Amino acid sequence: MKTMDIIKGCIALAVTALTLMGCSDGKDISAVEHTQNAFEELLGGDYNTMQWWQTAVKLKVEAKADEPTDIYAYFVEGDRGTMLDYQFVNKDTTFYMTVPQSGNTRVVLMAKEEKQMVRQDVILTGAPEQTVDFDISQLKENTTETRAFSPSTRTGQSLYGTDILRNIGYTEVNREGIDIVTQYTTEGMDIEKRGLNGNYELISQGPFKVTMFYGFTGQYKSRILGYYRHSPGTYQDLEMVDLVNTHSYDYIDGEAKLQYQLDGRDTWYDSNFDYRDGYTAPFTTKADRLGDDAYNIQHVMNKYGNRMTKARGLTWEINVKPGDRIGFYLKMEGQQNSAQRELDVKRGLPSSRLPNPMYETNWSAKVLNTDGKHRSVLIQDHGYTIMGMEDATSTGDFDCNDVLFGLHADMESEMPLITVPDIDVLLPSVEKQVWTIAYEDVWRDNDFDFNDAVIRIQPDYENETCGITLMAVGSSEKMYLHYDGPDGDQNLGEIHELFRQKRTTKVNTTTAYATVTFVELDKVKWLRNYTVSDDAKRFYIEVQRGTCEDCGDLLTLPYEPGVMPQAILVAGNWHWPMEGVHITTAYNKFSPWAIDMSNLSYWNWYTAPQPNTTVAYE
Repeated sequence: MKTMDIIKGCIALAVTALTLMGCSDGKDISAVEHTQNAFEELLGGDYNTMQWWQTAVKLKVEAKADEPTDIYAYFVEGDRGTMLDYQFVNKDTTFYMTVPQSGNTRVVLMAKEEKQMVRQDVILTGAPEQTVDFDISQLKENTTETRAFSPSTRTGQSLYGTDILRNIGYTEVNREGIDIVTQYTTEGMDIEKRGLNGNYELISQGPFKVTMFYGFTGQYKSRILGYYRHSPGTYQDLEMVDLVNTHSYDYIDGEAKLQYQLDGRDTWYDSNFDYRDGYTAPFTTKADRLGDDAYNIQHVMNKYGNRMTKARGLTWEINVKPGDRIGFYLKMEGQQNSAQRELDVKRGLPSSRLPNPMYETNWSAKVLNTDGKHRSVLIQDHGYTIMGMEDATSTGDFDCNDVLFGLHADMESEMPLITVPDIDVLLPSVEKQVWTIAYEDVWRDNDFDFNDAVIRIQPDYENETCGITLMAVGSSEKMYLHYDGPDGDQNLGEIHELFRQKRTTKVNTTTAYATVTFVELDKVKWLRNYTVSDDAKRFYIEVQRGTCEDCGDLLTLPYEPGVMPQAILVAGNWHWPMEGVHITTAYNKFSPWAIDMSNLSYWNWYTAPQPNTTVAYE
């Protein structure tokens, strides 16, 4: 039985750093050089000396942990999540995880401990190995505390009550804060194109306050601003709390939502559009709107410019248990949307915790929005924390300034911390990452089509197993698939025979679509501390030529970087080249990637085959 050590020994006996040729048939250096030169000529240059021939990044995670913890790596895209890797740690340790190279360069690391969860986003840099510090022992992150707001007394007479949660008076903002609000909430400017945060939740540190900056936006239907809370790591205890009707009236319980001062004088003016100052009868038509057309901070600035010296808005207090997650929503009353309710349930919100019927709602967690796009913004600048909401669910300009409010806390309290919504990684449609290993018998014909044997593996770290699927065999030699795992070297069988085909038959390589059903093999043992980037090479091919049992080669993924590949590791369900089609012909970014693998624009080479060059199957 061949073992991994024997394989390594065979490779070591081969010409150093030139090839992974087998050690049994004594090929001379000229053959090696000939094949090497042919491959480099095909590429159009020398491949990178750090090239491992994997569309994968190895994350070296340096974790700080006080308690036993499950750690997951995810990709998140829309309402789908893919679990990339998994590790279990007992204490401070360093371990490795493998994630795909892809256009999605943001990886989510998540540590779970009962109901507690710590999340960290990792942006891939282009390096084949990247170090990440992950402090699991601390749930808190540093953030800017807002101290720039100050309380003020209530004014005005009661007209009629429109509060949903009783407000606690006014809070002032000075001219610096006014300038920041107007700077970041430019009409018609998409907030994500400006690099602002359009996807967030908060981590409660105790009571904090919400102050209105924006009164009315021209819509005549109610818009209900509220917050939701849930325990970390779960949405099953979701609570939705309505704060205030932001749109129906400019006055709430007799007080203007926003007031302002001019020219440094100590006189407060109502910022309104529904009423002329002092006018108490409700409007019935647009023509009845007799206000000063200065119904929010931006409009007051447009009307009075530098004369505006202070503003103040009505304020509500939010007080939930420290550690709980908080997000915000804007509910469009009068616009019921059962489809959105079904969509949000599918994405992970509990049906029993959502209103039925449900009004169209925009959330600070963008995955919950109807189109999955950002409908909210969070801004931190010079000690100010400003938030805004869009009041359209399917259209709009994504400037997220239709409702504006500020967050602040008393001096004895702490501001909530900013985090990414848990819902992004707690999606019910989480899939486990699959990988394709494509082998090339480089000593046979130098066609470099990487289809002499193609298998798919799917590690299941939690259950310590790995699924194996035979997908293609383009060689007419005997091809024995081996797995050298915890139970030793296992010969899983000759691939043609497992397909129930003759040895001379090329399976799923000669046509543009796979015609032979894939073969699912019995799962093998895959330890939790395995990582694909290192341990996928446990799968290797023994090539037996003719009738001579000792005449053959071993095909495996590289054991060192910068060598000519006998196999490549590709993320996902990959379409391999048809028989005789060079991989550089099938995938025109393969060569640039081989030469400059750190260039992120080449990372997705394996997702864009040229027409009529590869074998499709789904």
